Amino acid sequence: KHGPLFSLQLGQMHAIVVSSMDLAKECFTVNDRAFAGRPQLEGWKHLAYDRAMFSFSPYGPYFCELHKIVATEQLSSQQFELLKHIRVDEVGFLMRRLYGSCRNHEPVEMKQHLTCMALNIILRMIAGKWYFDLDGEGKEFSEALDEFANLVGMFTVSDAIPWLDVGGHLNAMKRVHLKMDEVASAWLAEHRRKESSSADEKRDLIDVVIKELDDGHLFENHQTDAIIKAT
Repeated sequence: KHGPLFSLQLGQMHAIVVSSMDLAKECFTVNDRAFAGRPQLEGWKHLAYDRAMFSFSPYGPYFCELHKIVATEQLSSQQFELLKHIRVDEVGFLMRRLYGSCRNHEPVEMKQHLTCMALNIILRMIAGKWYFDLDGEGKEFSEALDEFANLVGMFTVSDAIPWLDVGGHLNAMKRVHLKMDEVASAWLAEHRRKESSSADEKRDLIDVVIKELDDGHLFENHQTDAIIKAT
């Protein structure tokens, strides 16, 4: 009825609907850069340090620079090999805990153990942090992370009508942001206090981004600390 390409006005947002496979392919191949931008959603503003988190930032030099740092410093095959000991440590630690529980005939909740292992691997690679179990600071951060994941992809009425917060989602986003920012600020302060290691394999992602910012890169309308915590 409307053809393979038509537009919608959602409050103050203008959206385009592509219902043809050929047109969709053209959008993401021939014209991929034109469609590489991201909408300015309210959730990303409150949860992602006003879009300083590169996953939600507009496509451009800032996004490309941070993407390059993460890809080369954390996601490259060389870096994965250098950090292999972290994964080995955490899997071994999990096996020892499970073995101890089995010997004592204790019930085991695998979801909690696997979540703890995955969180420790990620945090050791990013921030050099390790939690024995999901209690205390670790539990608070894990719960905030779960809330973040639920809220960041949520469609809110305020995306279309900014002054209307139906369901209190914006307040929830602000609350979760404060919780995560408190933890990230503590990590950043700890990294700034310690002396930088000369061995690259001992550096985590926070160390790398601090060094890049000290070299004068990446600013683009965001505060230095916000970029580090968002990354």
